[in-house]
Amino acid sequence: TTTTTTTQLKTTVRTTAAASGSSPAHHRAIKYGREIGLIVSKLHDGNITHGDLTTSNFLVHAKTDSVYIIDFGLSKTQIVGEEDVGVDLYVLERSLIAAHKSEGEKVWRECLKTWKETCRKSAEAFKRYEEVRARGRKRSMVG
Repeated sequence: TTTTTTTQLKTTVRTTAAASGSSPAHHRAIKYGREIGLIVSKLHDGNITHGDLTTSNFLVHAKTDSVYIIDFGLSKTQIVGEEDVGVDLYVLERSLIAAHKSEGEKVWRECLKTWKETCRKSAEAFKRYEEVRARGRKRSMVG
């Protein structure tokens, strides 16, 4: 069944973080970042925003160690603008860093790097992501 062959990314990254002193754990975090960046890039290039890019919505296949995305209940497929893409990226960043203190930063950096390299919308959408991020920081500072 699916539950025996996949685990949520959250659990897998925690396991990786527990072994963070080892080189394989570092390589695994980089691998997940690349895979997530490529998945999100393909979505955005296809004019799809997920709407809830949290670690709970990524699964890792136990046998292949491949990352899959699930739960498109909040996704948008029409008139996807840079704001929607920016929000997708910001939610993913916050989710990775909040759920995985030590490895989340590594996964996020690699994810964003891959997304920027592969997404055709990256230039304008990345500017919007930075604006969304700045608004989020301002909101957390104000309360």
